[in-house]
Formats: sequence, structure tokens, C-alpha cells
Amino acid sequence: MEIELVKVQSSDIELNTPLPFSIFTFEQSLLLKKNTIVTTEKQLNVLLEKGVYRNLTEQEIELRDALKQEPDQKKLQTNPFTAIAYCNQKLYPLFQDLADQKAENVQSRLAKIAELLRVIIVFDPNAALGAIHLLGCANNYAVIHSIYTAVLSGLLGRRRQLSDEDNELIISAALTMNVGMLKLQDQLYQQDSPLTSEQRQQIIEHPKQSVMLLKKAGIESRDWLAMVLHHHEKNDGSGYPNKLSGGAISEGAKVISLADIYTSLITGRKYRAPILAHDAIKSLFAKRGNEIDEQLANQFIRETGIYPPGTFVGLQNGEIALITKRATVKSSKTSGPYALALVSPRGAFYREPQKRDCGVALYKISKPCSAPKGFNVDQANKFWGY
Repeated sequence: MEIELVKVQSSDIELNTPLPFSIFTFEQSLLLKKNTIVTTEKQLNVLLEKGVYRNLTEQEIELRDALKQEPDQKKLQTNPFTAIAYCNQKLYPLFQDLADQKAENVQSRLAKIAELLRVIIVFDPNAALGAIHLLGCANNYAVIHSIYTAVLSGLLGRRRQLSDEDNELIISAALTMNVGMLKLQDQLYQQDSPLTSEQRQQIIEHPKQSVMLLKKAGIESRDWLAMVLHHHEKNDGSGYPNKLSGGAISEGAKVISLADIYTSLITGRKYRAPILAHDAIKSLFAKRGNEIDEQLANQFIRETGIYPPGTFVGLQNGEIALITKRATVKSSKTSGPYALALVSPRGAFYREPQKRDCGVALYKISKPCSAPKGFNVDQANKFWGY
């Protein structure tokens, strides 16, 4: 029986960790069994150079089968967790084709994804933020990083009261900002050694390379291409590739740049753990007015909150809770943020999460923290009712 295989990417294999799949040659001959451990960068590079393939994991098969059952657009548009998984599945082959200059109908395919992401932002922004902060970037880093950046860009665009059309354009640009370094980005996610001079040059050139690939795929929008080209420019002129500053950088490019920086901080790399969202927010706040446009930074922080949905906090009463909803302002009063207490002051998980208004003295946030040991991220969507 023919095995369903996909090409192995560098982000699929974590060194010194049992493989969650078996690896095969192009001819479908077994090369490495499931649970084999790849221990060195050299072994990993040999596999990647061979162009090997792997079988789908059980989780991937479940997701594929679930998505085959949908395309119920209404269901997708009302569940940010499913929508993000769906976009990840659809974008991965599209990005591969773009990088290989084989993609067809790029603009229409991206338009559907951009519209879906814009809709979930409107429908349930708290759950969209929750998904970004909880799901991580275990596989297909380059793709999921772009999706998270696109969602955050869309949220900021909505706060800036952009039209649906303009917001979808920013989302499309964020999705495609890194197609010029697709393979390198996955490689860097796993790499724990310093960048080589060649890699540094590739990073500097990737905005231009991305624009070139998009043009060849038929993207003609000047605004879209400009946002991709300038998404690494900085407000103080220290960015690349053209060292633009201030008003010379388009609003859309500034929005994407800010979202990109934040996504990079909270997702981490092989060589460093992700930063707690609260600390990432503080980092953005410190850079406002210099590298980052001050007004944009302030609006971004108001949009996410200093303790965004999907992040964990310690409460004044000793509980560990998951933030599920941003603070709300009614008249002159601010309530929240709202959370679900998962772990009691004694350190045991509650049988059922307990609702908490963190505006109440007993449940005030005392500190940000990491996910409690034993937390099952696969069930995260249930905390938003999905």
C-alpha cells in the first residue's frame, strides 16, 4: 500500500528528541524508524540534502481528516483555532510553490486566507490572541510565524480603523513578507550556532527576494509590494534594506514590522526560549519613539493588553490562571482582564476552571508566569468555548 508522505523540513526534526514519524527515501524505502534520535547538525543536514520524506503524524492525520470534512466556511470563521490550523495547512504548499516559482492563482488563494483571518479577528479577537500565544511554532515555523504576524497586524489595523479592504491588504503582505527566505527561516529556527556571513546577507536581502517572487507570481499591488519590501525598516533609520526612517516608511509596513518583532519574541528559537508576552510588551514599550513608531506601539499595547489572552498569570490569592479576555472599559470604569483559574493556591489543577475578574482585589494579577506543568495545549480552544 502506498504511504502518504510529505517532504521533511528542517523544522520537523528536533535534535536529541525521538522522531514522531518514520523517514523514507523518495522511493518510499524506510530510512529511519519512528523514535530514532538525530543527534547532530551534520546528520540533520545529510537528511535534508538527500531530500527525504516522512509519514504524517497522528495529529496531522486527524487535522487533515477534520479539514476535509469542513469546508464549512461559517465554521471556520467562528473558530479562530480551527481557522489558524486551516491557514497553516493551505499556506505551506503555496509558499513552497512561491519559493520554487511554480505558484498559480496566488492572489486569489491568498485573498481567501487574508479574508478568513480578518473575519476571525472581528468575530473573536480574544480567542485569536489566545491561539497565537498558546499554539506555538512546533512545525512549519516560517508559515505559522507569518500567520501570527498577519493576525496581529490585522488586529492593529482594525484598532486604527482601516477599511476591510486595506486591512486585508496588510494581512496579505504580512503573510508573504518572508517568502524570500522560506528555507532559511526554518533552518534558523532549529539552529543554535551563530549566523554565518552568508546567512546574514540572505536575511538582509530577503525583503527584495520576497518582492521578486511575488512579482513573478503576478502580484502587482504597489502598496502590497512596498509593505513587504519595507517590513524590516525601523522608525529611527536603523533597519534594512534601504535604511528608511519616519514618514518614508508606509503605515502598513510599520504595522507589520511591529507585529513581526512581537511574534519573534514570543515564539523563540532553538537557541533561546520564548519570552513571556508581558516581557515582550515591555520590550516594545521601551523601543517606542526610537525603533518603533510611538503611536503604533501604544495602540498595539492597548489592543493586546499588558497581559494578553492566551498568557498565564499568578493571582493575588495564589492561583495560576489563563487570561481569556482583555480588559474592558465602560464609562470611566475598567474591568478585567478576565481569566480562568486552572491551578489552586495549593498547586493542584481544579477539576473545572474557575472564572476570575482580575479587576477584583482578591484576583488581581501579581505576576506573569509560564504554563503550569501538566497543562494540555491541545485542549486550549475549549477555554474560549470551542
